[in-house]
Amino acid sequence: MLDIVYISIYIMYKRKGFDLSKRINIAIPDKLFDRLQNVKKNINVSKVCTEAIGQSVKIEELKKKENANLDDLAKRIIEEMKLEKKKERESGFEAGIADAKHLSYKQFLQFSKWFHETKREEAQNPSCGVGEEYWYMFEQYAPSENVQKRENETRLFSDVEYERGWCEGVNFVWEKILDKVRDYENEKR
Repeated sequence: MLDIVYISIYIMYKRKGFDLSKRINIAIPDKLFDRLQNVKKNINVSKVCTEAIGQSVKIEELKKKENANLDDLAKRIIEEMKLEKKKERESGFEAGIADAKHLSYKQFLQFSKWFHETKREEAQNPSCGVGEEYWYMFEQYAPSENVQKRENETRLFSDVEYERGWCEGVNFVWEKILDKVRDYENEKR
């Protein structure tokens, strides 16, 4: 069991231009007290304690003050994240438009069926976690060099915004040419 010795010290503070002291008690272990007794004449115990307490108080005051600034930092970081997600999605959309020009009719049909089923599921249950579905479709239909490039990139977000955008870009192209494809199908009949 730790034996404690109580020491009274004076804490200096200013009030209306005068330096005043307040007396407080601190507790230190017996062994430290014994060591202090051997060197006490060389140490101003009140000054050492006052400085240590002053430093700790200053740190706590800074922490309290910074909490408000940290809220602002968190808001800024969240806005950066939103912007990065948007850029990822836009970049994917652009790549999807480019890659769609190399898909076959059969691939478009398979893709379109999957895309609309996934979008319907996502609309009915936004938290269903279809992100991996977007990655799967990207992996199936994007040129292999694009897939390899994406696999090697460091991703900021795990919810595959690039791949979601890519799928939306491919679907955009399909929707744009769909009327012409249907007109051709109708002519054949």
